[in-house]
Amino acid sequence: MNNRIITTTAQIPDHLRIESVEGIITTSIVSGTNFFRDFFAGFTDFFGGKSNSYMSKLDDIKQEAIEDLKNKAEKMGCNAVIGIAIDVEEISGGDKEMLMVTITGTAAVVR
Repeated sequence: MNNRIITTTAQIPDHLRIESVEGIITTSIVSGTNFFRDFFAGFTDFFGGKSNSYMSKLDDIKQEAIEDLKNKAEKMGCNAVIGIAIDVEEISGGDKEMLMVTITGTAAVVR
């Protein structure tokens, strides 16, 4: 499916229309932060500023989740996911920290 539409709104380009809505789809990606990223993030936390390593990791996880959502929509015969919402959480316990990205949207066919 070459022209897949992914949007955070229910709107699609004017030249297209929603033919059918096939249902809600969701995906979650959980990924560990590594020791070095945590170590250097501690300095950023102490001195202030952005943690480029965490931001980059989050971008990678979000992109992976979007691709997974597109694949789920395609398996349903859909070429669009509309109204997506992205949620980012930290999962921690037992001296482990993980990042979880969950994306939910509505799978649809547009023409």
